[in-house]
Amino acid sequence: MDIETFRLTKLFIQVVSVIFSLVVNTLLITLIVTKSPSNMGTYRHLMVYFSCCSMVFSILDVIVQPNIQTYKSAFFMVIDLKKRGMAPWFGKFCVYALCGCFGVTIYGIAIHFVYRFFALERRGKVRFFKGPFLIFWFLIPSLGGFAWYMVTALVFPKTKDVTEYIR
Repeated sequence: MDIETFRLTKLFIQVVSVIFSLVVNTLLITLIVTKSPSNMGTYRHLMVYFSCCSMVFSILDVIVQPNIQTYKSAFFMVIDLKKRGMAPWFGKFCVYALCGCFGVTIYGIAIHFVYRFFALERRGKVRFFKGPFLIFWFLIPSLGGFAWYMVTALVFPKTKDVTEYIR
């Protein structure tokens, strides 16, 4: 398979995936809001939050269309700026934002497991997901995503040395 065929196949899969993600997550949000029982409590809010984050992540992924390259013990997320028609500053921002969204997703999954653990334990700890505590739980993935964004931007910036290493 030549490079252009691979690129177009990958783009097709990404577009189909983002459409699928948007349809399924929109359906999930609609069902959560309209059909889920009220005794599910704040778990409903967590599921809607996670679905929204997943939709943002999938949209950003199709915008960025990252290529993951590996060489020896290193890996790189790169964008073909010329084919994408992106300014270099916007390409950097998109890569950093994609890494941040990945961080939000990881922390969001962790929060779900904490909630489920508290719910299964049945010792009343689910109360820590109600009221102002819920804002705290929502902030954890957001702050984690921001940390991933900053680490990517500050610790792994595009430099001439990195460019030469990739070549």
